[in-house]
Amino acid sequence: MTKWIDELYALGYVPYVATSKYLLPHLNLEQFGGREQIVLMEDSNYRDFHEAYLVSNSLAFGNPNLKMPNWVYIDCVLMQSAVVGFAIPVSKAPDALVEHYERDPYVDLKKLDFIPVSGQIASLGMDGQTLVGFSLFSLNRQLGDLRVSQLAIRTKFAALGVYRAEEKAAFLGISQYDNAALKIHARFGEKMYIDRTTAPLHPLKDMSFIYRMKITLDENRVFNTEDDDQSYDFLLKSDDLALKEKMQNEINAGASFHIAPPVHIQKGDDLFLPIIKED
Repeated sequence: MTKWIDELYALGYVPYVATSKYLLPHLNLEQFGGREQIVLMEDSNYRDFHEAYLVSNSLAFGNPNLKMPNWVYIDCVLMQSAVVGFAIPVSKAPDALVEHYERDPYVDLKKLDFIPVSGQIASLGMDGQTLVGFSLFSLNRQLGDLRVSQLAIRTKFAALGVYRAEEKAAFLGISQYDNAALKIHARFGEKMYIDRTTAPLHPLKDMSFIYRMKITLDENRVFNTEDDDQSYDFLLKSDDLALKEKMQNEINAGASFHIAPPVHIQKGDDLFLPIIKED
């Protein structure tokens, strides 16, 4: 195991990989040193862990109405990809956190040994060369004395290793210009390109965008807590729809734009993103 995973293990965290039996041989588990928990969809003994994952995921996004339906989790995640994250023993979890699983009618706490407290999903696109990432979450704020720094970053780093992301041509994701997690996503490649400046089907359509990057799992950059200020061509105000539309027209004509460090620049009540244009 790498040092930063070993630190989590010493605190009681256990890496887990939830997937299907036939996908397991295609995943890279070397970084875990054999101490990972494999949670297979075909094994009924793990049903409560899977149900607990769905609770954890909805808790992280702050709305029980956003709980992932079981059919989506089965069809679109476990049968096509894997969830990779970290779990803690139920016995070590804060009471306030455990209560959420006690109240859920689909989780039998007596049959649950571990609670998943972080997770990342990515699936392979039809081109066979592009990973599409979604649903990165962390319950770090609910972990009390077990709280650790950079749990979401550690989770995404571990997951991208499992998916062999560096071997893929590109990584696609969707986020919001004002989402604090954008700084996390940007750490995993040298350039975060804006592929589509808005997402018409998204509930936050004008604030959401699709990004594209080449994954490089550089621990020095990923775990660096200091922002590296760089030059940029212009600042994009996070809610400037007119400028986003102009950028999209230029992208359609062959231009490229990527987000430069430090990703977010706050000026009074307004949030800006430093942008570099490549013709």
